[in-house]
Amino acid sequence: MSPSKTTIRNYGLVLEIRDERNRIFGGFNPLPKIVVNPSGQWDLYKTNREVQKNNFFDSYNCTGYGWNGGIEFDLNRLGYKNTDKSDRRTGIKAKTRPPGNDPRKVAQAIHEHGVVAEMSLPFSDEIKTVEDYYSYKGGSEWKCDLEGETFLNIFDFRYEELWDDMPEKDERIKTIKECLTYGVVLASFTAWNEQNGVYVDGGKRNTHWAIIYGWTDRGWKIFDSYDNAEKVVSFDHKIEVAMRFILIP
Repeated sequence: MSPSKTTIRNYGLVLEIRDERNRIFGGFNPLPKIVVNPSGQWDLYKTNREVQKNNFFDSYNCTGYGWNGGIEFDLNRLGYKNTDKSDRRTGIKAKTRPPGNDPRKVAQAIHEHGVVAEMSLPFSDEIKTVEDYYSYKGGSEWKCDLEGETFLNIFDFRYEELWDDMPEKDERIKTIKECLTYGVVLASFTAWNEQNGVYVDGGKRNTHWAIIYGWTDRGWKIFDSYDNAEKVVSFDHKIEVAMRFILIP
């Protein structure tokens, strides 16, 4: 029997019952803790901001944009060039469709299929429908699969959740700040309710998936794939799911 789903008005986030086999930060068989950025601030390694929609439709692929963007941050840190990855191809391999996907499924798809360059399957002007978006129009499936395998021959992509049950605010802040010394953090948020320059959850469920790349004295700095903007999310914001990853050469 497939797990039940909780689907809410969202920007591409659909949270399912988590797989108990998934790694948990600090739990059994966690990822290694390798400090690569002691400051926890990733501004120097910013990736290009990309949007999950155009004038015709919304792809609901925030989970793909988030994970790819996180990988791009790390590749920038490692000094790679032309790090932009195809969000369409990641969405295809994760079987993403409106109203969205679970970020844990998308991470597993990357673990199994790798990622490919944006130019290999671009979000070009000829992509005018959701059906176009989640197809190999403008690219080649077998070439993308070969490129994905090449990526996995270079890197082992591993991921884990930062918690099973969401901790209290102080513990969330402590955990995320620690994990930001290992890499950017991917997290769920409630989009978008701004109060005094920061975004709050308003007591509502999370609806979006984005990159945490540091913090200010007011909250988390995030990349938003929906409107091509950078935002600050309040430390009080209840983050239901947060994850990290490592690329092991």
